Amino acid sequence: MSTVISQQKQFVFIHINKSGGTSITSLLGKYEEWRVAKHLFRAVERRYLKRKYKTFACCGQYFVGNHASAMMVRKLLGEERFNSYYKFAVVRNPWDREVSRYFYARKTPTHSHHQLASRLEFAEFVKRRSDKATRRDVSSYQFKKVSDGGGNLIVDTIVHLENLAEEIIPVFSRIGVDQSLLVPQLNRSRHRPYQDYYDDESIELVRYFACEDIERFGYHFENSIR
Repeated sequence: MSTVISQQKQFVFIHINKSGGTSITSLLGKYEEWRVAKHLFRAVERRYLKRKYKTFACCGQYFVGNHASAMMVRKLLGEERFNSYYKFAVVRNPWDREVSRYFYARKTPTHSHHQLASRLEFAEFVKRRSDKATRRDVSSYQFKKVSDGGGNLIVDTIVHLENLAEEIIPVFSRIGVDQSLLVPQLNRSRHRPYQDYYDDESIELVRYFACEDIERFGYHFENSIR
């Protein structure tokens, strides 16, 4: 699934990986023009271009790669059109997101971290990912997907996955989508509460490398369950 641009309803959904975006895209994808062609492009982009998030325009339509950032979309659409569209994204507690990433990598042989996740327990996996050698793709952090180079938020609404059912209602109202639709939980990893997988060191490592997400989106580690 991918970032969605709908000219019909004039909205942009920035799909941040492992943040519940597949569920939203499954509902909003039907409002994206040239849907089949764009789906094929994203499939090719993902498999053969190694997720370089390519973007281009063709015949008045805008093609964006899987998980393209708001900055990429703004460059493609142009400043005026981008500013006139309603833009939103879903974010997730970084500690929970890391657990989801781990289990998804374990079950997905094509994932870049599959071998690492398959042979390591979660806490060790986080420690390895915190190394610069395994943390090259800084664009995967959530705030970077919805901000410009100066650290300014450039989407209109941030929806927290933990409050999705409540926070998505005004978004659907704004873009004219049936608010009674239930957001399906697709592509969901099945695991225990994220707190069960952490030790003190891994908690602090995520706090370090996801510090901007934690500060900007108001997240913290819910240690009451531990």
